[in-house]
Amino acid sequence: MKIGSLNIDNKLIVAPMAEVTDAPFRKIAKKMGAGLTFTQMVSADGVARGHFETLRLLTFSRDEKPIGVQILGNDPEIIKDAVKEIIKLKPDVIDINAGCPVKKVITKKMGSALLSSPKLFGKIIKQMVDSSNGIPIMVKVRLGNDRNNINVIENAKIAEDNGASGIIVHARTIDMQYNEPHLPEWIRKVKESVNIPVVGNGSVFKPEDALEMIRSTGCDSVSVAR
Repeated sequence: MKIGSLNIDNKLIVAPMAEVTDAPFRKIAKKMGAGLTFTQMVSADGVARGHFETLRLLTFSRDEKPIGVQILGNDPEIIKDAVKEIIKLKPDVIDINAGCPVKKVITKKMGSALLSSPKLFGKIIKQMVDSSNGIPIMVKVRLGNDRNNINVIENAKIAEDNGASGIIVHARTIDMQYNEPHLPEWIRKVKESVNIPVVGNGSVFKPEDALEMIRSTGCDSVSVAR
């Protein structure tokens, strides 16, 4: 699978997970066959301000590549500044989190809250692409606020139109959190609607789950988290 100029040999991606995807974990995952790993999610504001604890989470060694970085934020200018700092570390992918459903993130209008602001969402992606010096930009999304307000296809097209090189789709709405059964048919609908790679995510707990997600949705790869 190609994400922009990056060619990933193995279709299995390890998602960024707070207090989990540190360097030892990532190296084990890579040794076991992961095609791409991510550092822990970091605050765009923390990166832009040069906050030590934030920058510490971004450190990785050359033998961990290919590796991605995921940022969290909602201010296009701050995110632009963060990307300019991140590219100095030379990751292989930079991802914007528009998928986190946690209340403390949503109330700050970050994570999945971005899905309700399409113009802002598009502007953020465009700023990232323009500032990334060719490093591929990805987007992590959920389906929408709830089952009656699913807008993932519109947001996937916004991501593509603004230069994103790939999209990770968690097949749940915000109000579904992590508990209700996921809706993989929406991954298939996104795949049919855009021309950039689509990565499936949600309820992948064993190898058979990953294979079934690829088979049933046609997604280009699978992102494993919990």
